[in-house]
Amino acid sequence: MDINNVSGALLLFSFTVLICWPLGNYMSRVYSKERSLLDILESGEAKVFKWLGVNPGIGMGFKQYVLAFASVNVVWLIYAFFILVFQSDLLLNPANNPSMDWTLALHSAVSFITSTNLQHYSGETGATYFSQIAVFTFLQFVSAAASLAVGVAVVRCLKTNGAGLGNFYFDFVRSMTRILIPLSIVASVFFLFRGMPMTFNVPEDMVTLQGDTISVATGPVAAMISIKELGSNGGGYFGTNDAHPFENPDFVSFLIHYIIVLLLPVAFIFFIAFFLKNKAFSRMIFGVMASGFFFCHSACYFTGSEWESPC
Repeated sequence: MDINNVSGALLLFSFTVLICWPLGNYMSRVYSKERSLLDILESGEAKVFKWLGVNPGIGMGFKQYVLAFASVNVVWLIYAFFILVFQSDLLLNPANNPSMDWTLALHSAVSFITSTNLQHYSGETGATYFSQIAVFTFLQFVSAAASLAVGVAVVRCLKTNGAGLGNFYFDFVRSMTRILIPLSIVASVFFLFRGMPMTFNVPEDMVTLQGDTISVATGPVAAMISIKELGSNGGGYFGTNDAHPFENPDFVSFLIHYIIVLLLPVAFIFFIAFFLKNKAFSRMIFGVMASGFFFCHSACYFTGSEWESPC
């Protein structure tokens, strides 16, 4: 056993848990309509609700909540499908990538809407810059926000003994404006400073040490990777995902990946403690999840270490 690796992993996990505690408190204030850090966005959110024709103050029953959740997902499915089918004819396609076959477009849209993120295409050649931003990055935002909204509704039911789910649109919009977008901006800036590309330039031709000319794909990578990790999504910009050096340029970027992929799942546990005012319940959930995490992590670590080269 490498003590340095184990102690480093424990230290990183502890640091992540430490910053999740205030984030959980902040999330509780956001969904409880208490004063919070980003209340300055309230007027903008009101305009969004007005544009949608929604009164966020009216609670929903179970059928209304499910119908709202299903309706927005159907809209996103149709929207994403048609962009992918016609992406070659749309803007931001400097590499002249072709449109997707309708079966692949449908599969990709459904996969990203459901946060499954199974990719049967390679981002470098299978998606345009416009599709990467307007479809795949967008869907990773809205699917994560919808998941947060449903999670909050479940916790709210525990608080009210099933008397109220709240309003799906209120929880969804606040998940986007108060949590996912601000955190993604911060994470994307960190990634940019570590060398992750964020550009709409054409792929660059480079000459290798062997003298071969290759085309190196870049694109708006940093914008996608932040929400990929924050939303616990699996769909990366490149075909090899985090194994690609542009998605994970160095060790520091790896640490950022590790922290933000755990950030919201752990913060949600602390959100439960603050929202329900029941720390014992939250500690129980954290204990179960942490035990499962360390058990799986230990199995992977010891299995992997057996195959390390002795050289």
